[in-house]
Amino acid sequence: MTIASLMMTLMACSDDQDSVYESNPTILDGTWDMVWASYGFSGVEEYQSGEITISFDEARKTLNVENKKKINFLASGSYPYKTTTVNKHIYTYQEEDVEIQELIIQYSDEVFGDQEIRYTYGFHNGMLYLDRGVETDGPGYWFKKLK
Repeated sequence: MTIASLMMTLMACSDDQDSVYESNPTILDGTWDMVWASYGFSGVEEYQSGEITISFDEARKTLNVENKKKINFLASGSYPYKTTTVNKHIYTYQEEDVEIQELIIQYSDEVFGDQEIRYTYGFHNGMLYLDRGVETDGPGYWFKKLK
């Protein structure tokens, strides 16, 4: 399934399903369901409500993850995070500098120890996206915010 057809499918969800989600979220604070992930050449995977949820607590700067699918995302747990705006030099039909929002998650595991995981993030078509970017050939994750 192409990303364009997946987006059309997601936009055509029933009113009952959409009624549990905010229509146009603009802040991270709250609980989000992962609805799909793009894995580059590996394709796109859809997820059901409750399979993977993330909750941002902006007051405490804590991200709570519940990953029931055990996909290559953050493991279930609680993580400190911060957000920042960075300037990136991009190449389109012309070179330009743009400001992007970045989510930085403090992560620790037994193999790599303490590290920072960085995602570009933003809001588009009523969803939150987290993108590891082309530099890491990383996946992009899309979430809908629960009311």
